[in-house]
Amino acid sequence: MKITNKIILLLISVFVVQLSYAQPVLTSNINLSIGNSYRMDGYDYVTNIDPSPSGPNQTWDFANVTGELVITGKPMFCVDPSSTPFADSAAVTTADICAFGSDSISTNYQYFVNSSSSQILTAMGNITQIGNADYGDFIDGIVEYEFPFTYNDSYDYSYEALGVDVNQGYYYMHDSSTVTVEADAYGTITTPVDTYQNTLRMKITQHQYLWTKLEPGDDWLFLGDHIFYEYRWMAPGIKVPVMFVVEYEDTEDYTVHYLVEYDFTTGIEEKTESKIACYPNPVTDRLTIRSDKAVTGIRLFSVNGRQMNEISIRTNPANQYTIDFNRYPKGVYLIELEFEDGSMITKKIIK
Repeated sequence: MKITNKIILLLISVFVVQLSYAQPVLTSNINLSIGNSYRMDGYDYVTNIDPSPSGPNQTWDFANVTGELVITGKPMFCVDPSSTPFADSAAVTTADICAFGSDSISTNYQYFVNSSSSQILTAMGNITQIGNADYGDFIDGIVEYEFPFTYNDSYDYSYEALGVDVNQGYYYMHDSSTVTVEADAYGTITTPVDTYQNTLRMKITQHQYLWTKLEPGDDWLFLGDHIFYEYRWMAPGIKVPVMFVVEYEDTEDYTVHYLVEYDFTTGIEEKTESKIACYPNPVTDRLTIRSDKAVTGIRLFSVNGRQMNEISIRTNPANQYTIDFNRYPKGVYLIELEFEDGSMITKKIIK
């Protein structure tokens, strides 16, 4: 009887260990939705990182990664594509979601087609704040994800992309690429801001051929081809990579991006050191914002991506600010707060 009990306990122990190292699976739950938001920071010219190894049950510690160039990412907001500046293009009419981000120089738009079997990037656009130059990239399908997707799965695809100068009315860029995507590892990753368990790593190998036109009417000029690798870590309940590393052929450094804040309405809290209160929400007339540290800038966006207001901040020992919503119609809004240390956070407000 004692021997039988020991065997049963041993089997239970083995079962529990297997559960703790269960292979993560990507499903269509990671497709972006209207109202989602996120931001990624990073570094360029990184030399103190090695994305290896591959295989099951790995531990990657990138807490102290640094680079010569600091990258402060744009907060990205997910909106209805039909409400964005490139809505009348054929590529955008097929999209289900648009993720856009703005800074003082430009606004970038990414358009996705979502389904139960895949997430595909179908178009991109850019509008600069200086000179109002418009540029669009129209793509016949970058397969961001196939579903379901787990360790040792892989797929291949190819795509063509055309870059168009909207103002001058000509194609200035032609990109042809072949891509292999493989899930080559899973385990625990520590980024510069957090630790994530049971993450799936995707290794993406891309062989790219690039042509350009310097002026309208010119012949295509071949710029060459190159190979680059992207290592992308996906964590449960989070719709974008918690970290990705890009390695270019024949170089000795990397480009690194890592997730610093997000709101995917999944029940998982934002990873941020700031404590923010916005009330009342829903708001009727005046919204109060309270922060545990000084705010240096506030920007208000409609859910379709249009900047509604930018508020100048005066010294405020209480770190309390008020926005008058009487002038705005009912709807969903996104507030972007910038702090003295350069960090940012976004909040969704309903009127």
